[in-house]
Amino acid sequence: MPPTIAIGDTLFAIAAGLVIFPAVFSFGLDPAQGPALAFVVLPEVFAQMKGGAWVGAAFFVLLSIAALISAVSLLEVEVAFTMHRWGWSRRRASLGLGGLIFLLGIPASLGFGPWVGFTLGGRGILDAMDFVAANILLPLNGLLIAVFLGWIWHRRDALAACDLPVSSLGMFWRLSVRYTVPLLVAVVLVRSVLGG
Repeated sequence: MPPTIAIGDTLFAIAAGLVIFPAVFSFGLDPAQGPALAFVVLPEVFAQMKGGAWVGAAFFVLLSIAALISAVSLLEVEVAFTMHRWGWSRRRASLGLGGLIFLLGIPASLGFGPWVGFTLGGRGILDAMDFVAANILLPLNGLLIAVFLGWIWHRRDALAACDLPVSSLGMFWRLSVRYTVPLLVAVVLVRSVLGG
């Protein structure tokens, strides 16, 4: 990934935080809403703002576009895997996997409507899905990637894929990925599961 993409993404997230959180604080609302912040707290902020209906509409249109673009990029990994593994066409893989993911996402949307009283582990449906994804799947994925890069993938191939030369910097990266990163990510994983 080019550094301009990572830098742009980070700057956009910081700008969004600088816009959203002052608005939440100025209206005396609770920012610790988790995933509900965009769907519960922000509509209250827009309702209290002058011209909030237009600002809210623009916000949710842009949020939908961002979600759609993110969904396409996230779906690409699964589509490429099914095309390579089972020889599916891109259309079949995209429609099949997209439909499956759509069905799996329905409970999260119903958690704010008909299933509002249904909880998993003391959390609403969207909060429970967010907890599993952010506190378990993301650290576990990071741990598996570190183990693969450090212990399974050939050293030269791993360094070449990360644009690192076979040098002292490359060796430092390799040792970090082999020992330091798995240890730290395992600590994060255990703390997030036990503390959550």
